[in-house]
Amino acid sequence: MTGHRQLPLFLAAIVLFALYVGMVSFASAQVGTASPIPSEVSVGVGTRISNFLVQKVDPTNGTVSGLLYVIYPLAYVNGTKTALRRGDTIGYACDNTEWRLVGIDPGSGAALFSKIWTKPGPCPL
Repeated sequence: MTGHRQLPLFLAAIVLFALYVGMVSFASAQVGTASPIPSEVSVGVGTRISNFLVQKVDPTNGTVSGLLYVIYPLAYVNGTKTALRRGDTIGYACDNTEWRLVGIDPGSGAALFSKIWTKPGPCPL
């Protein structure tokens, strides 16, 4: 019987997480979308950019490893281990949270991402 009680709580947690991510995505989509020039951001270990949490930056191999959180069509609480290389993208074009890995600074050990500007559209549900 306790398993049946936990299921609605689990589903409610997923819905709340999806709403939270949607609000964050909506807020980030509203800032600077008129700029035709992509902005760049440098991030280090422990930083979350869009739906990706950076866990390791390896300048030697040219990879950025971390957890990729799937948001659409259903949000998942646990991230999937993912390794990014130069040119890989994270985020979603539909909510204007898409970023491209453009390089790694070997001196600081930070990953450099460039914003991909798109016109937001409907995201899958």
